[in-house]
Amino acid sequence: MSGGEGSVVGILIGAAIMGVIKNAFILLNFKANWQTITIGFLIILATGLDCITKKYKATKASVTVSPEQK
Repeated sequence: MSGGEGSVVGILIGAAIMGVIKNAFILLNFKANWQTITIGFLIILATGLDCITKKYKATKASVTVSPEQK
């Protein structure tokens, strides 16, 4: 796990998305268990996507092209 990264804007966007999802579930009369499962799934999905994009950026940045390969 990595930590200590993020921004205020990102936190506000994430909180807004969670609020919209919870409100939608209440309006659609979904059970509270489904709210918890969905929010947990979204947190796991977001964390996984963040790790994948960081690894992709790190491998892309570490690859160098020599003048002979161009």
